[in-house]
Amino acid sequence: MKKLLAPAAALILLTGCASPTSEDATMDACDTFAYYLEDAESPEQMDRATTVEQIGVELEGKPAPDARITDAVDVMERTVDGSESAWVMGADMMAAACMDLGWES
Repeated sequence: MKKLLAPAAALILLTGCASPTSEDATMDACDTFAYYLEDAESPEQMDRATTVEQIGVELEGKPAPDARITDAVDVMERTVDGSESAWVMGADMMAAACMDLGWES
């Protein structure tokens, strides 16, 4: 019995220490975006700077997310102080990318 416990314990430890993947980074970015969108109720009402900052925090030190997420975040970063319609375009890009990539609430 003891011989079986050691490999099982090692497997559990290795699973818990797995490196984050690009998919993890993508889903974390989508989770963060969804949190701020739900809190605001619409893209127009989102706290733009906080949303972009927190998505950046989620992505920091992780493998690059899917390019569609990166593109959407780039648009949102550039439109933090821009027009409402430009911001909404970036937010729509982010929402579409998340859904296309299999994000679920």
